Amino acid sequence: MKKIQFSPPLQDFLPALKIRAELSPQTIWDPIRKKWFVLTPEEWIRQLFVVMLSKHWSLSRIAVEKRIHVYQKQKRFDLVLYDKDLQPYMLFEFKNPGVKITDNTFEQAAQYNFTLKVPYLCISNGPDTYCCYIDWEKKEYTFLDTLPL
Repeated sequence: MKKIQFSPPLQDFLPALKIRAELSPQTIWDPIRKKWFVLTPEEWIRQLFVVMLSKHWSLSRIAVEKRIHVYQKQKRFDLVLYDKDLQPYMLFEFKNPGVKITDNTFEQAAQYNFTLKVPYLCISNGPDTYCCYIDWEKKEYTFLDTLPL
């Protein structure tokens, strides 16, 4: 697996996050769902990516925590980007920064992708981010050095 190197670094987007630190528990604003959510480590990573992705994509082409059917079970993906034709383009799975990203993590996210069939799959726990291109015809994948934005 190749680790993605962000330019600018992901932490440069921290000041754009809207956090209500005075509350207990703390909450964070989600501009996609247009409401406040409890500030969990996974939500913090998701919103950091929303801010970063919004520099390249319209918010109307970003979906967060939508239900999909996977093997006749209801699941929720973390985030999906849609292309200009509103077709799913990239699937993101976010983990707590303390969770190590392994091949098993990619296999979990890949199960969601059996339904969506996106060409790009991205996994991040904040410090570590990996993205791969999936060639559905050849049934193979390639890890990338950068996000295909």
